[in-house]
Amino acid sequence: MNIYAPMKRCFCYWRNCRVPGFLYGITAAAEQQAEIVARYLCGDISKYYSGSLLMNILKMHGTELCSLGLAEIPNNDPTYEEIVFIDKAKRYYKKCIVHNDKLVGAILIGDKSEFLEYRNLIENKLELSEKRYSCYAVVTQLNR
Repeated sequence: MNIYAPMKRCFCYWRNCRVPGFLYGITAAAEQQAEIVARYLCGDISKYYSGSLLMNILKMHGTELCSLGLAEIPNNDPTYEEIVFIDKAKRYYKKCIVHNDKLVGAILIGDKSEFLEYRNLIENKLELSEKRYSCYAVVTQLNR
């Protein structure tokens, strides 16, 4: 759907929006699309909807599970790195997908406290730099 394509000055707002190659079915995507339409209606034509970060939070009694961005390395591309942390005693699993020193995806099971921080890193395409070393320190402590 091209949300800049008004039909007789009428805009539609879908919960599931198609962007070439993707179907977004999350509330955050709908909110971002609505913001673009509101800006357009107010005369701001500088912004456009280019897609949303794919993310899910599974709500089940006793289990915390969330995913953001890429869940797997695309086509086993060697320019991507997969970092996995597991703490069996605490029933905790974290998998991060990194590309060019930027977080591009994560799966968190057992503890979703880093969800907002990871979402910010992915959405703003921030370099991990020093943050990356603090993550490795966590792995070292967990593996002892």
